[in-house]
Amino acid sequence: MTGRAEPRTGAYGPAGAGAGEAAARWLLGAAPDRAAARAEWETHGVALLWCGEVFSAVRLPAALVYAATAAREPGAVDARLRDALCGGPVFAGAYWRRYYALVRAGAEREWAWERDRTGAECLGEGTRLGVPHPDLTECRPGRAYWCVPPRCPGPLCPPAAVSRFVALGRLLLGEGA
Repeated sequence: MTGRAEPRTGAYGPAGAGAGEAAARWLLGAAPDRAAARAEWETHGVALLWCGEVFSAVRLPAALVYAATAAREPGAVDARLRDALCGGPVFAGAYWRRYYALVRAGAEREWAWERDRTGAECLGEGTRLGVPHPDLTECRPGRAYWCVPPRCPGPLCPPAAVSRFVALGRLLLGEGA
């Protein structure tokens, strides 16, 4: 492995083609320097993007996700996230300790809960987030990937669905809803 993002064929085809490229262009709207972000994707598979204008993100600790999905195997977790969050985009960080559900920009200002004991938190304006290239959709050790790839144009995760998902995970972890 060279450390470069590997092109993927399948749902979006090779990097630079079709919906994957449309999603990349949309995500790059959150980059202060689009060329630098593309270079980060090419070199590392992940680019640092700003939350708060194009999208916000809800950070979900793996324990909460595993509890709410009643699964630990990546394929099962991914399918259940897709269902629970209405097909909105979700990615797993490297080593799968955290998941990130993309929600509409500004959702953090309306969020009904603060960061809780589980570590779930809405990340908004002023937060930089390492986001994988939209073509990285296969779970591989040590690499961030899209559990539910972005569709452009397409919906983000509804904040109410994310809130219900967090409440279920908290309840199942014994943290209360």
